Amino acid sequence: MLPEIPEIQREFSCPTNRGCSRQDFSSSMSRSSHVQDNEYDMRSQISESVTAINYNDLKINPNNELGRGAFGIVYKAIWNNQVVAINPNNELGRGAFGIVYKAIWNNQVVAVKQLHLNNLTRQEKNSFVKEIRIMSSLGEHPNLVYLHGYTLVPPCLVMEYVELGSLSYLLHYCEDAEIEARITDGRMKKRLMLGTALGMNQLHAANIVHGDLKPQNVLISRDYTAKVTDFGLATLRGKTSSTVASSIISDDGSTVCGTAGYMAPELLESSNPPEYSSDVYSFGVMLNEIIQEEEPYTDQFRNFLGRGPFAAVNYAKLGNRPRIKSGTPTFLRNFIERCWHRDPRSRPTFEQIFNELKPSHVNFPNSFEL
Repeated sequence: MLPEIPEIQREFSCPTNRGCSRQDFSSSMSRSSHVQDNEYDMRSQISESVTAINYNDLKINPNNELGRGAFGIVYKAIWNNQVVAINPNNELGRGAFGIVYKAIWNNQVVAVKQLHLNNLTRQEKNSFVKEIRIMSSLGEHPNLVYLHGYTLVPPCLVMEYVELGSLSYLLHYCEDAEIEARITDGRMKKRLMLGTALGMNQLHAANIVHGDLKPQNVLISRDYTAKVTDFGLATLRGKTSSTVASSIISDDGSTVCGTAGYMAPELLESSNPPEYSSDVYSFGVMLNEIIQEEEPYTDQFRNFLGRGPFAAVNYAKLGNRPRIKSGTPTFLRNFIERCWHRDPRSRPTFEQIFNELKPSHVNFPNSFEL
């Protein structure tokens, strides 16, 4: 059985400020997609229970950038008595749509994810609102990054700061010998994957499909707790999203969701919206990656050159999968293959994943054992 986890808030706020169902949530987001960019009212789409911050109280220093992701910049900032001082020198990272900065709020460190400011489209605003609503609906869970609040002008998310960074960074790029020794220990690998499964189970219990599960979107705290983050591509199950946040156009014009190396091949079909099983496929790729300590399809990079951004998922559509090293224990090999099974109906749920990986006889190999 899964350990007790906090009850999920099951109501989203509608523009009328009344409680609404998931169907209301879907229809209200659909209606908003027809509003002109200059008329789109993001505030009316967000629950009043989510803390709104005045951006005039933010003092930004771009040298504190922490990182950039697909939809935002994260800044280091000070937020005390409702005032946030962002120092752009503390940048954590950056990506196509924004930057993430480190910050301090009420004597605790937070992360501020700021979208790029140049002429956001209605679809990008819609995506930003959707991420706020999804994060705020989940409440607090140890394996999900928590949302403290937001600003609208410019669009920023103020979130829980997770100290060690992404699982991808720790696994492939971290040069701290102590952290490297811990992250490559088989027992730690098992702990991190179990935590990821718990976070994903909580998402699925709320009828939310993440849509872009990968090591870059799993952050690791100082006590080595895995926390799933970046819900910009998340969707309600069964809802075909029209937002930029959950839409990537493949070579044949289909609308698909996720990062190619981790993307379930059935998503290349335009008629297939993301489902729980597509998140499980991504988990299988990630599970293999943390066991092998090797990014997916590294042995195929040369073959993928010149074949477009979806070369990896097109390769998977033919029945191919990332390499599993010969030293991988048989149980884990078979388990990984179940997670990325060609038939989505044959993949386990995250509750099954947790229950099957948790027993003490299930051992993850150390790096030197493969």
